Amino acid sequence: SVSNVIFALLEGDVMYLETLAQTLYWTAYIGPTDENEHEREFSNCPPTKLSPDQTKAAYSRTMAEGPLLLLREASRYNKIGQTLFAAFRTDCQFYHLLVQRLLRLMAREALGTSTGTGIDGTNKLGKMARNILQDGILGGEASIPTSTMSTTAAHHILGHAAEVLSSPKKVTNDAILQLLQGPDE
Repeated sequence: SVSNVIFALLEGDVMYLETLAQTLYWTAYIGPTDENEHEREFSNCPPTKLSPDQTKAAYSRTMAEGPLLLLREASRYNKIGQTLFAAFRTDCQFYHLLVQRLLRLMAREALGTSTGTGIDGTNKLGKMARNILQDGILGGEASIPTSTMSTTAAHHILGHAAEVLSSPKKVTNDAILQLLQGPDE
């Protein structure tokens, strides 16, 4: 069950949390090898940066059925799920990159990209990211809109999330909510 996985993540080395975070923010290219026209962008990306956004159905399916699903399910568990997200906040040196990826998925959903909307319209990565942010990262303490954000806010996130959330200590509920609202909204 999900609770057993959460317990294992919490009881193990912090490397477990960092590895889970890396599967989302530092993802190698996932898709048909003959369609990887940007291979250098992925192979030259250091593990301390976000990998480029991806658009292939294989990526969407992998994220929707793997790490995003695990985090979404964890966010549904009150105490144990919140303990997991607290561990990410306090122990994971890549927490800010994880949150940036979730925000980027939401932004890409608002802009109608295939990564944000998913492979067939049913596995919406943006919606999953929104649920994780609302119930896990923000801990239900702040409310975010249940629908997609404005395109202005989406462009603001894509252009400024990396500078606003440049380290784990800068990831606060206020900073996240400000990014979600966009500039002067």
